[in-house]
Amino acid sequence: VVGMSVYAFALMLTHVLGGLFIGGLIATALRPSGTSLSPLGYCIALLAASLTVSITGTLWDDVPQWMLANRDFATTFARAEVLRFAASFVVTGLPAIALGVVYPLLFRLPWFDLDEASTVAGFLGAANAIGSFVGALMVAFVFLPSVGSEATFRFRLPVVVAEEPLSGLVAGFLGLGMGAEKDGFPAVSADFARSVG
Repeated sequence: VVGMSVYAFALMLTHVLGGLFIGGLIATALRPSGTSLSPLGYCIALLAASLTVSITGTLWDDVPQWMLANRDFATTFARAEVLRFAASFVVTGLPAIALGVVYPLLFRLPWFDLDEASTVAGFLGAANAIGSFVGALMVAFVFLPSVGSEATFRFRLPVVVAEEPLSGLVAGFLGLGMGAEKDGFPAVSADFARSVG
């Protein structure tokens, strides 16, 4: 879509890593370290990130047409690269910024004890790595062969929306990040219910 060269991959990777960094800066500006964020505020951030990923994900198919429609602008190599940069930023940079905001805000929730932050970060990193590995295998060897790329792509929205509450359930049952309330899920759900209700 943006290109198949190593350069195009490097451009998209730059947008992803830069977007995560910018998202982290935004999260720190919104809630500096040591301040608390309500669970409802975190849910709103998750919803905003999910919507951003879902909306920009639907734009991938439109990138070639957009680049063709703007071909009169790309009269030089530099201008063509500006076009490629803009397209890549919209489809990879914006979702990366949105997701970059979510992770640091997780540690601003009231039940995270700062003394446990490194343990929870390690658990989340391991869960992310395992989930990425299993997800890649499931997509490549189960979903694509059985239902095709279009249905697989459309299936991702419910997965994106459902993964965060499921992560909270797992963390709650394992008693991770609960501060003084290490009773597992009931403490998480009670705190969440108080913030919503």
